Amino acid sequence: MYYFFSLLTGVLVAIMIVFNGDLAAHYGLHTSTIIIHVAGLAVLLAVLLIKRIKIKLVKIPWYFYIGGAIGIFTVVFTNYAFAHITVSEIMALGLLGQGIAGLLIDQTGWLGLPKHPFKARKIVGLLLILAGIAYMTSNFVIMAILAAFATGFTVIFARSLNAKLAEFSSVPTSAFFNYVVGLICSIPILLILGRGELDFSNITFSPNILIYLGGPVGLCTVLISNVIVTKVPAFYLSLLMFVGQVFTGILLDALISGSFSMQLLIGGALVAAGLSVDLMLDKRAAKIDD
Repeated sequence: MYYFFSLLTGVLVAIMIVFNGDLAAHYGLHTSTIIIHVAGLAVLLAVLLIKRIKIKLVKIPWYFYIGGAIGIFTVVFTNYAFAHITVSEIMALGLLGQGIAGLLIDQTGWLGLPKHPFKARKIVGLLLILAGIAYMTSNFVIMAILAAFATGFTVIFARSLNAKLAEFSSVPTSAFFNYVVGLICSIPILLILGRGELDFSNITFSPNILIYLGGPVGLCTVLISNVIVTKVPAFYLSLLMFVGQVFTGILLDALISGSFSMQLLIGGALVAAGLSVDLMLDKRAAKIDD
């Protein structure tokens, strides 16, 4: 069940990227970031009021509350990389970063997350995964590659911090602070880097209501992630989300623009094959241990 929700999160991320991309095209990059956080927070507050759920502020180290701030770096790194390399390459390099960060967390049990030591039997699957990532990467703009790679770490760290905050308090509380902190950090970025977007006299609402749903869809991914992070090894969670994201992205490209990327399909298939091999070997080892 948790593996299915990991895939579902990847599907939602792919859909969110389309909505947020159209929103950024209409309002500008930094203004759209504010709108995304406001929309997600508005939906969350509505749910909290209807369900009469109270936000629990708990006494824990301050850094457990900064998952939303780290998420801003993911946006910045992704947007920088987007200007120099393709979306598929950003996804592949981000996956590599997530995979390495996930392995480190699985090995060390960072923040008290469950340990999942690396086993030699996973090497075959790991090689297939690396082959898939390499196949999807063809440009070598160093700074863009480093930025895309860094998104993997920011995604993992933000997700882990949000999950631990949810463990100490509640899933709604973690989601609330994720959006509040993200919104607070987005405002000075808009004022400093997005001053050219601040001509409010020209702001118009788009008739395409879907572009405003990126925040609520993102809220769903945050809520689901807060639940599954402690249930699924960080390495597998990243890969499952990637598989869901890649194949949903291929489908959306076909539906929206009629385009098709064989490179992305083959690379995604190799990643999925490597993941499947590792999962099957883990299940076989678990039966032997039992």
